[in-house]
Amino acid sequence: MNPESFKPMLERDKVFLEELYSSTNVVNSKRLLNFASDVKLNTVIRLFYFLSNGEIKMKREHFEKIPSRLIKLLRRHFEKKAALTRLLQSERQQKLKILCKFLSVLQELLYPLFNEA
Repeated sequence: MNPESFKPMLERDKVFLEELYSSTNVVNSKRLLNFASDVKLNTVIRLFYFLSNGEIKMKREHFEKIPSRLIKLLRRHFEKKAALTRLLQSERQQKLKILCKFLSVLQELLYPLFNEA
């Protein structure tokens, strides 16, 4: 998967991603993820894949706000294509479990989508 083939997915789920980005607290973000369709969850997973591989650039100041344990977790679950494929094919509960670990840093992770990097 390349970033160009990902753009239509971003356009399709733009409203959902904006809601996640503008969510002011972890509880609201978790609710949004819980009620999201599997397609929207897969879009977030693919987004994290491109972020962890540097295909989507983050500003240093936002990257530095992410705790190192979450950066390691992001790389472990999203950096390799095999891990991405395994996660995309996993059960919904597994996807939610992993995505919910990043609730506290969603604004930093989604920043590049809604602002110039």
